[in-house]
This record gives sequence, C-alpha cells and structure tokens, in this order.
Amino acid sequence: MTALYDNDDQRQQAYRDERQERWSLEDALIEPIARLICSIIASSVGKPVTYEKYAESLIAPFLAEYPDQSVPDTIRGAPDLLLNIGRERKYVELKIKKHRFRKTVYGTKNIKPYGCESHYLDINPVYTNILKHAQAYGIAYRDIILLYAVNQNASITMSKQLRANEWEFECISLEYLKSNVDVGRYQTYGQGYGQTTWLIRCDDMQHLQEIFR
Repeated sequence: MTALYDNDDQRQQAYRDERQERWSLEDALIEPIARLICSIIASSVGKPVTYEKYAESLIAPFLAEYPDQSVPDTIRGAPDLLLNIGRERKYVELKIKKHRFRKTVYGTKNIKPYGCESHYLDINPVYTNILKHAQAYGIAYRDIILLYAVNQNASITMSKQLRANEWEFECISLEYLKSNVDVGRYQTYGQGYGQTTWLIRCDDMQHLQEIFR
C-alpha cells in the first residue's frame, strides 16, 4: 500500500490542517447544531430545551479582565454548551467530524482492532482540562457529555438551517469515558502528529435520544 505521506513532517502538517478545519467548522456551526440538538432532545423528552454558549461565557470575561494572561486550564476545559432540559442541566463538549476513524475496525501494524470505528479525543489538553474544569466547578462527570456530530459533507459554507437527517450524533458521558480510560479500554494514537489522543470506540457511544432521557 502506498504511504499517504512521504514523511512525518508532511503527516504533522496534514494533521494541523485538519485540526484547523475542525476548529473552523465548530466556530461556524456550533449554534446551528446547538439549535438542532435542542430540538431533537425536546421532541424526545417532552420538555423545553435551551442552550447557552458555556465556555465562551467563562473565557470572554476572563480575557477582558486579564488580557495579558493565559486562560487557566480550569476554564479552558469548560464544555462548549450548557443545555437546560426542563430543570436539568447538562454540559456538552461538541466535536464536529467529517468521518470516523476507520483503522480500528480491522487494525493495522500499530493499531489494535476494535471491530468498530472510533473517534479520537486529544488527551492533552482536551481530556485533562475537562476533568480539571469539572473538579474545579463541582460538575458531576455524568452531567458532561462529549457529543460527536458526524457529517461527511460538513462545510463552513453549508446552510445554517441544518436538517437532522444530514447528521449523526454520537455521545458518551465523561463519567463512562473516564471509567473506560481508567481500565485501559481505549488505546492511544499519535502516529507522528505530535498530539496523542484516545481512540474512543464507537460502540461505546449512545444516540441523543438514549443519553438525554
């Protein structure tokens, strides 16, 4: 099989480009997706569901007050959204993806097979900072949900009026994720990208209607 990249420098640059694209997608689509998932959850639970841009509500005031300081990890780890589901509050860390990681289905020389696709999550700073935020702000791990929004045609130029059938939403609570990490259920992956990630099994994920009941 022909190598996708000639060397590690090319592989790292490709990863940085992909990561920048993901950030651009999240900036452009966070609110349209928030509105869409609120609508889906509301239809499922029969309660009104609203959202707030939670991380922004903490980061912006800090930067305004301390413009010359770095945002501390306990704030950087704040999930993107706060969902108000009736009287219940859930926090959502949103990851927008064009595709799942397929190499875990059958495995490769350096990747053990899961028998299913996976999603990757950066260990540092994302995973560790979410834990720090939860601990510092007294948020139960079960109330933080990592939500992967998958759409192979996702684009910052796509319509902001999103349709539910364009997306697949796959979720895992921080509590369940951490319990699996702690027992070694997930392997790590780096492959020259300079960023080590957890490979989270897709068969550990739940749909919106299952995790938000």
